[in-house]
Amino acid sequence: MKETLLNVKHLTLGVTERDGSVNKAVDDISFEVRKGEILGIVGESGCGKSLTVMTLMGLMKDDVFVMDGQILFGQDDLVRVTPERRRQINGNELSIIYQEPMTSLNPLIKIGRQVGEPLRLHRKDLSDAEIDRMVLELLTEVGIQNPGQIMKSYPHQLSGGMRQRVMIAMASICRPRILVADEPTTALDVTTQAHVLSLLKRVNEEFGTTILFISHDLGVINRICDRVLIMYAGKIVERGRTRDILNHPAHQYTKGLIRSIPTRDQKGKDLICIPGRVPSTMDPREPCPFAPRCGHTMEVCRQTFPECRELAKDHIVYCHMFD
Repeated sequence: MKETLLNVKHLTLGVTERDGSVNKAVDDISFEVRKGEILGIVGESGCGKSLTVMTLMGLMKDDVFVMDGQILFGQDDLVRVTPERRRQINGNELSIIYQEPMTSLNPLIKIGRQVGEPLRLHRKDLSDAEIDRMVLELLTEVGIQNPGQIMKSYPHQLSGGMRQRVMIAMASICRPRILVADEPTTALDVTTQAHVLSLLKRVNEEFGTTILFISHDLGVINRICDRVLIMYAGKIVERGRTRDILNHPAHQYTKGLIRSIPTRDQKGKDLICIPGRVPSTMDPREPCPFAPRCGHTMEVCRQTFPECRELAKDHIVYCHMFD
């Protein structure tokens, strides 16, 4: 088995509501990220996947806090690192690609300066000329034509796909051990989406970068991820190798996500969807939070959260149907 780079243990995140009450946004989740893999986290909006990775990066909003758990990265617990140590880690050992590059890039700073900024912060031994050369080389590697011209451009002068390539270059320029991609293809057309996925796969293979890929789209996950976690309402409900999850889904929520993927056979027909919605943090929740939307709910589902059941090697599910 591959070396574990990141180990999340019993992570629970609280959110302070407007009325001052505190609710759980992520509830006692545990998983590991292995060296060299691409691990996907899938779920609908509001399931807690982005909150989890923002906590990993130390970028939580003021109303979100860690109630319990650890995020072990080497010798560090990322929940408890000092601000100084966090500055050493972010952008150097851990980097992130955001969902919308137009709001992540500084509109007033040229691309070359922005891409080279992590090197200026973490590689004090490099001269400006050396940094510019490395930026030029990396922009070429991520498939940007005329990189010299792009370095002198501002973000608004680039297309969405080009901006996302710039974000990938900036996130990977220090060769981080783990790269977090938070729904990086959501706002892109299908062709550009394919190019970005191919680029991330190349970063993984050529740079040896481990990638934590966040998405709500199982079709995208199938194209790039080795393993996948299925999250629902702050809980992990299923985990396994991507091919096992897609070919042999166990949890009813996973099955619903797969059924909702449009296919050619559905042309002219209504799209299949999971009834109901993901509960908000303020909504009362059953011990199994998917119970109100599940067509196979039993009385035990309303009494206790199911234990972990191992179905095959590296394939687990949390569901009372397997008791």
